[in-house]
Amino acid sequence: MLQDPEHPSVPFDQKFGKYFESIFKMNASFKYAIYSYCAMAAVMLIDRKRRLHRSVYLIVTVGIVIYSYILLVPDFPGKTYNSIMLPPVFAGITSYALCKNKPRELFAGVFLTGIFYSLCVFLPSNQYMYVISMGFAAVNVASFIFVGQLIREMQETPDNVTYAVWVKRLSFAMVAFMLLFQGNLECYSKSHHCFWNGDPKDLTFEIAEGPAAGLRTDKTKADEYNSIYNDLSRYWDKEDDNLLILTERTWTYLAADKPYGTFSAWLSGEKPNSIKRLKSFYDINPDKKPRYIYVPKKSKWNMTWLLNELQLMGYSYTETSAGYALEKYR
Repeated sequence: MLQDPEHPSVPFDQKFGKYFESIFKMNASFKYAIYSYCAMAAVMLIDRKRRLHRSVYLIVTVGIVIYSYILLVPDFPGKTYNSIMLPPVFAGITSYALCKNKPRELFAGVFLTGIFYSLCVFLPSNQYMYVISMGFAAVNVASFIFVGQLIREMQETPDNVTYAVWVKRLSFAMVAFMLLFQGNLECYSKSHHCFWNGDPKDLTFEIAEGPAAGLRTDKTKADEYNSIYNDLSRYWDKEDDNLLILTERTWTYLAADKPYGTFSAWLSGEKPNSIKRLKSFYDINPDKKPRYIYVPKKSKWNMTWLLNELQLMGYSYTETSAGYALEKYR
């Protein structure tokens, strides 16, 4: 299992660098938001009277956050699902730096540990921004509390800028807009993201049988599911021997309801490497060798190579409407 080609062993320094690269390149133009914020943060830290200019720094920061949202919207809610968790961190850093009474325990216990958590879930994963952004949900909680603390302090003491009252009001209005924008994006992404599927309005076919009964999908996927499900019915009355289903569709084992002839329902790749790993697994666990094998036609396999390989192992096959059913006779 540790030889999974989709999770190769990568030196820690390379993986650590990939963490920051994934954030930097999560969108073709997101780097400009990072550059802009870093420039603003540098000016803010140099400014010895930064607390008297809080409104200006908050306006610029929130503007960068909103700009980041606009960059991410075109890919919603698929490619950048959950990526909206990153931009509010800019506002969190700025607010914490400008607060007079800093919530240090929250910064250490939630903000920093949230970032560390996102790194921890990233290191063993190959999902890059998907897992990083999920980890940043906790960081957002702290960020919004920092923003709230800063606004409370801004209401109590004046800024030292021209038109201070109007600038402060503008900063409050932009913060309110940022929170509204963030909330709408979160609601939209959660209500429109269907795992490995299209937009909800396109999911018009309801699956009637098997483990996916009651789920809605599109016609193509529904037809594909039904054809494979019907094919698997041939195994229901067969002897209770191991079944290997050479597909990345994990639901097929629930439909067949037979003892697994593999180390996992997740095949992790329909390619020669997968067969090589299975052979290694059977060398260690000969009792798991399958009597039955099923391969859906709609797969990534080189079917000519695969069928020839399985025949050399002693399996004979029958072509079905949706796949190939193989059996090793005793």
